[in-house]
Amino acid sequence: MQTPVAVPVSSHAQPSDGELMAFLAPGLVHALGNHLFAIQGSAHVLKEGKAGLRERGTILEASNRAQQALDILRLLATPDEEPASVEQPGVLLTQLAPLCAVPLRERGLRHHLDFTSPRSRPRGVPARRFVRAYLGLLQRVSEGLPPFVHGTLTTELKRQDQGSVTFEIAVEFAAHCLPFPVDIDGIVSDCNGRHAADGVVAEAVDGRRMRVQVGTAE
Repeated sequence: MQTPVAVPVSSHAQPSDGELMAFLAPGLVHALGNHLFAIQGSAHVLKEGKAGLRERGTILEASNRAQQALDILRLLATPDEEPASVEQPGVLLTQLAPLCAVPLRERGLRHHLDFTSPRSRPRGVPARRFVRAYLGLLQRVSEGLPPFVHGTLTTELKRQDQGSVTFEIAVEFAAHCLPFPVDIDGIVSDCNGRHAADGVVAEAVDGRRMRVQVGTAE
């Protein structure tokens, strides 16, 4: 009897939307649950007239946050052939931050955004392309570390030029943890293999930091 031969799978295989959504699912459930709970609680005590203005404000704020989470989910579920929506990267990163925090926290990692670097005026990027590339990078970095390692993943929005937007992702280990090696080169190569045709280019800065450029929609 002939022994089956395993067929190697390319490391650049495009992850399905379902795989990325599964990675983000805990954050989506957590965010939607919290915000909808606030909506329900405020609705019970809402009164007519001026006395209800503050409760209405709480409802609107929670509804908006829930809508933002659903917008991210909708981007991942949108077929490639549909017209691409355009958004500012800072807005997308801010919407993604609370969603990514939950699956990262389950692996002992904190998620931090840094918008302090000097930037030009905000640019628009294809939202689905940006979100898929960014989530894929966070997923690869987090799953490439041992589950008992504690540290912080920092995303720093560096530049917003006319032709591209640049951000960096860095890994910083907690003081009580050994600095485990991070396969930055492998993650960069994988990202370029998956997304280069979409105008996404990554490069290693050092052993714990990568730089990513995403083409703008202008």
